[in-house]
This record gives sequence, structure tokens and C-alpha cells, in this order.
Amino acid sequence: MDDEKTLDHLSEFIKKNPELGFSIEDYTIKVDLKKKIAGLPSKGSKSDVSKIAKKYSKKALEEKKPMMSYLKTKDFDIDEIKKTALVFLDDLIRSLSDPRSTENEEDNKIKIEEINKYIDIINLKPKVFRQIISAELVNDFEWLISLAERSEADPLLMINLGSTYIQPFAEELRRLVDTEFREEWFRKECPVCGRKTTVGKLIDRKRYFVCNFCSTEYRVPLLICNYCDNSDQHELAFYSIKGLNNLHIDFCKKCSHYMKMIDEDKTDEHIPSGLEDIFTLKLDIIAQKQDLIRDI
Repeated sequence: MDDEKTLDHLSEFIKKNPELGFSIEDYTIKVDLKKKIAGLPSKGSKSDVSKIAKKYSKKALEEKKPMMSYLKTKDFDIDEIKKTALVFLDDLIRSLSDPRSTENEEDNKIKIEEINKYIDIINLKPKVFRQIISAELVNDFEWLISLAERSEADPLLMINLGSTYIQPFAEELRRLVDTEFREEWFRKECPVCGRKTTVGKLIDRKRYFVCNFCSTEYRVPLLICNYCDNSDQHELAFYSIKGLNNLHIDFCKKCSHYMKMIDEDKTDEHIPSGLEDIFTLKLDIIAQKQDLIRDI
């Protein structure tokens, strides 16, 4: 699904569920930047993505390591990604500064201030941009948060922008891996990018996790905790949701973590790819009222 259709689906969902308080403006910024990065040769990579998929898919499956764990910052065109990001952010500041903007003026001033902080961070320290991409490749969010805190910048902005630099590449890699690779994975981390997720699907009585980052659907054991690997069926349970027969919450009695599940066999209503986590936000509210814990 292309980004414009994704935004259309998201806008309609937000209109129907205003109580969730989801900000489409922040999401749109990320989508727009992602489109810019996706327009670069090989999605910002120095190598053809199809060659990378072919080179590492068998090795990743044999060694049970996500495909992107074999990549380093040297595999990406750091200078071109940085240049594209800075042009985008400059344009965004001009847009937010426009007095004709429909957004709240005070909110725009805060956003501009945070974006300028971010620009200063990556401009004043030449190696920082490379380190940001390196941290994203290995999912080192603690380092990104620490960088933001040291710079008195917004940690969420740091993580969201940083992830966008490699997301188009990860999504293209996902499109190129074969079904066998995803069906034989049987681990809780995404086989493409190595990230953990919060949502899964039941399809033909098989259990799949859906990566929130690159949208890879990959098969996992039917009974396993997404956090502590507990597979004792007596310690695993689920909540069914009244009025939402296609959704339920899997949870672990041992560690109290939960996973949101979409039962594809019980509904004709399709949740758009890439929006599974957002379209199931109601389940997060229900789970947290039960003192259950979201892993990420």
C-alpha cells in the first residue's frame, strides 16, 4: 500500500476514534520524510537491495539473525541521506513558519524549536548522523534517547526521524524476501530488521507477528510469550473483547506482558498493512487497565 492510501486510511480511522488522541500531523511528517529517502537510489543503500536480499536471506535463516544485522553504516550513503533530511527539515520549518498554516501557532513554534535543536545536533557534530543510523540498525534506542537528553532535545523526535532514514530500505528488503524465509523464522524478533513488535495475526490457525517498523509478517510458535519466551500453556492466556470478535489480547501470567492479536479468520474487515499497531490502540487501553505491560 502506498503512503497516500495509508494516510487516507489513518485519517478516516482518527475521525472515527477521536478519543484515542492520535496525532496525524506527526505521523505525516514521518511519512513525508520517508518518501524523500525512498526516492534515493537503492533506498539510501550503496548496494542494490535485491542483491542484499539474495546474499543474506539463507544465511539469516540458518544463523537465526535478522538480515539487517549483517549491514553496517558503510553500506549506506550517509552523506546523501543526511543532505536529503536537512533539505526536508528546512522545508518543514518554512511550512510551519507560514502564517497561513492551519496549525496552532504556539504548537508550531515548539515544533520549530525542536527541529532546530535536531538540526544543530547533526550539523555541529559531524559523526553524529552516522552514529544515529548505526544505532537504528542495531535498535539501540537507549543511545538515541541519551543523545537527545544530553542535547536537551525531544527523544521521540530523535527516534522517529532516525528510524525513517533506514525504513524505506527495510520495507523494500521485506518485499524481496520469499515466503519460505518468513514461514520458517519462528522467533519473536523481526527476521528483516530485528525489531520487536506489539501486534500479531492468526491466519489459517497459524500465528504470525507483524513488524511495526517494516511490516514483515513472520510465523512464530502458536503458544509463546512475546517478551519472556514462556511457552507453558497454563501460564498463557487471552482476553476476548466484547464487540470486537476479530481482536483479542494474548498475555503472559508469568511476566504480565501482552500482544495484540488480529484474527484474520474471523473478519472480513481488513486492517491496512503498516497500521496494525495504530488500528488496535483500543486494545492497549484495555490491556493497561488490566495492569498488563506493553514491551515497546
